[in-house]
Amino acid sequence: MWKLIQKLLGTESRGGQVPSLQSLPSESKTNSIPELITQNPKVGGLPVKSPLKKLVDIALSQVGVKESGGNNNGPEIRKYQAATNLKPSSWPWCAALCCWATREWLKDPEVIQWLGLRAMTLEGWRPKTAAAFGYISWASERPATTKVLSSRSKPQVGDFAIFDFSHIGIVTKVLSDGKFQCVEGNTNGRGARDSISGDGVWLKTRSPSLVRNFVRINPSMAK
Repeated sequence: MWKLIQKLLGTESRGGQVPSLQSLPSESKTNSIPELITQNPKVGGLPVKSPLKKLVDIALSQVGVKESGGNNNGPEIRKYQAATNLKPSSWPWCAALCCWATREWLKDPEVIQWLGLRAMTLEGWRPKTAAAFGYISWASERPATTKVLSSRSKPQVGDFAIFDFSHIGIVTKVLSDGKFQCVEGNTNGRGARDSISGDGVWLKTRSPSLVRNFVRINPSMAK
């Protein structure tokens, strides 16, 4: 009977222990996309079906993209850079990835309805800056839909995390130890961010101590 129960639970190969889910560490060299699994109605304080979860899914879909043909080069990198207001070339592209992900996110009719812009077009609203710190200015100029938060604020899934070392990513998961997971471009499995050593899009685990600001998108409050 016990063996039958073990078989039904799928634990017979683990000595009767139910396997546990573990978050992907920042130093992982697999560069793979973990499944976002939850039994809770919220992830990181955000409803699972929130439109911002769609932004996260777009970002996660790019994990594994690599540069090719030299530093800061490759067709995928040029695709990201084309979403900014700077001509695509061999320049650091972490902010460009976020611009591209936001542009793709805004193609969803449910997202457009949720955002509820009143005073500007989608193209006029979205970020186009090629600079990580430029996201702070972008958000500050759109107070009806974005909020700049300090590094002491608890991040939420879908936030932009802007790091002190001129780098940016999209928060995908908030961990129980206070750290968070983040999709980032122009980085690698070892260092923080470097236009020389960054080799692709990675899912990293970060400490809030590295953050300058979080930027959060919310539905328009404009009348």
